[in-house]
Amino acid sequence: MVTGALGNVDGYVAKNLIKSGQDVTVADINLNALNERYDNKATCVYFNFTDHSTFETALKDVDRVLLCIHHI
Repeated sequence: MVTGALGNVDGYVAKNLIKSGQDVTVADINLNALNERYDNKATCVYFNFTDHSTFETALKDVDRVLLCIHHI
């Protein structure tokens, strides 16, 4: 699972994993935007770091996570 898949760095990583034939789950807080950007090339899931109730569903069947944290 690539978190923040609508962002620059994580989006780049997700697109390259997909291009290399990996089975990718992309996660972010805007599910509609994920579906538009990844157009059935990845599993798109809603995931919000600040809402623990989203963790279990988003992480279902996931065996690896790319987690980038950006400080502002």
